[in-house]
Amino acid sequence: MHRTFLLIALGAVFLGGCATTLNMPEHTLVLGEVAYIAGQDEILKGLKLGPDEVPPPMTFVNQCGPDANAVADGSFVLVRYYYYWQDVPPRIVHQGARWTVVPPGLAIKLGNLVEVELSPGKRNRTFRCATISRIRFESLKGGQCDYRLDPHTTFDTTLTAANPVGGAGAAALYCPHVEAEGWEPFSMGVNGGSAWRKRPPPPPLGE
Repeated sequence: MHRTFLLIALGAVFLGGCATTLNMPEHTLVLGEVAYIAGQDEILKGLKLGPDEVPPPMTFVNQCGPDANAVADGSFVLVRYYYYWQDVPPRIVHQGARWTVVPPGLAIKLGNLVEVELSPGKRNRTFRCATISRIRFESLKGGQCDYRLDPHTTFDTTLTAANPVGGAGAAALYCPHVEAEGWEPFSMGVNGGSAWRKRPPPPPLGE
């Protein structure tokens, strides 16, 4: 029987690892939840949630557009892929979230479950721009999704299972039926924090 996370019981939640990119082949899709919608000033200057400083996504602005003059409220969001916590005081739960571009005209709300597509940067083709390609579900409830103890965690999670802040660990986003559509779990973060990805189709023969 799967253990479902009651996130309300986790207490204060803070951002972690937001400045990093997802290093995977272009056109890979990754499933995540919209955790924060940034205002223009926060995109250009960064923001602070609790004790954690979230640097501005200026590399994303330069590589992925729009340019700095076109940045507007809601043009970037933080998409969460997992939660993690350490076995040290004060045992604060962090979000495994990443900066993500919102394409013009796409109305995003907090809690949307989204498919994020990775594409090459404009100036550096090895850079990966993360852009929301579509809203998969309006919410966790709408997609019958939840966060569960991460199967990629490599250490004993007995204490964590009883008390999420009792030991180091991670909680991964889970949605039923996605595996049947070609999605696969992969480890991407702290304490084995994992997410779901869908690899791009192979190129036609001869290319």
